[in-house]
Amino acid sequence: RLHTTGDSWLNGGNVGIGTTGPATKLEVSSSLTSGIKVTNSGTINGEAGIEAYHTGAQAGTAYAGYITKTGAGGTNVGIYTAASGATNNYGLIVGSGDVGIGITGPNAKLHVVSSGVAAFFDSVNQVPVSILSTNSADRSTIGFQSLTSVNDYNVRVGAEVNDFITYTNNTEKMRISSAGAIKFNSYGAGTLVTDASGNITAATSGPGSGDITGAGTAGYVTKFTG
Repeated sequence: RLHTTGDSWLNGGNVGIGTTGPATKLEVSSSLTSGIKVTNSGTINGEAGIEAYHTGAQAGTAYAGYITKTGAGGTNVGIYTAASGATNNYGLIVGSGDVGIGITGPNAKLHVVSSGVAAFFDSVNQVPVSILSTNSADRSTIGFQSLTSVNDYNVRVGAEVNDFITYTNNTEKMRISSAGAIKFNSYGAGTLVTDASGNITAATSGPGSGDITGAGTAGYVTKFTG
């Protein structure tokens, strides 16, 4: 039933626009710039231009939306999103689930697989990437993992308050303090540190006195004998 002023519906069969053999409830075939165009000028909070839901239980993989762009041309773009004009503008929000780029089974919130450069960040800001750990108020680190690593956090670098810290075998091995002091190992006997002026010293428990001095060749650390 089609109505010019009230509700309309089709009870049964598929609808084809631009095709005589629709394979789905609504199939649009077009050679124009846009096959389907939706414009929503509503002002109600939470309105959407398009809503799509898939609620059926399936044993395999199910998609609420599946979009591809193929064909010869200069540039193919699968999805283009933009947001502007408001106080807060978000081009894309993923409410839940993991995101995979180059992989169909991501095992992290963002999992990128590439045979070339996996990620490139370009910003006029001096800090193009900022990493924050909400699990610890003082410490945030980045882990590095090889194919034979036991886990993804044995080797990592990061920050604790204003100090730079490095880990191997999940144990802190070096720290550069906010004052410029360099501390190695577990800060026990034989620890090498530097003072705020960059002088290398030896200490038995944390930073202490005892500058390494003596004659030697420029560019080489003088042997320290005690």
